[in-house]
Amino acid sequence: EVQDKAYMSMLLDMAKAIQGDYWRSSLSLSLAGCDLAKKELLDLALQSLMSNLEWLKLDLQFTNLEDASLSSLAKALPQKLKTLGVDLAGCSISDRGVFSFLSKLPSTVSKITMK
Repeated sequence: EVQDKAYMSMLLDMAKAIQGDYWRSSLSLSLAGCDLAKKELLDLALQSLMSNLEWLKLDLQFTNLEDASLSSLAKALPQKLKTLGVDLAGCSISDRGVFSFLSKLPSTVSKITMK
């Protein structure tokens, strides 16, 4: 629980800092190693995604994400997004989870790279 509070505090600070750059159209965000298995932690991290992003690279290695988490991620992506890179190495994602994620991406995404 203490660790969760530390994550929440860190993610909230990060979200506020990134949201302050509302003019950005690209973002590279590394949350590698952060435990995002709890939905509220993932949701807090995703709050930082500005609505005008067109290019996004997410390093989510070893974050304990599972298939259901990918659905939340896809729903939180900006509707103007054109290019997406996601690194999910070390996460428990099945092929079914990946296909579900891809089907929920904004229609504007024309290029995606997944690891």
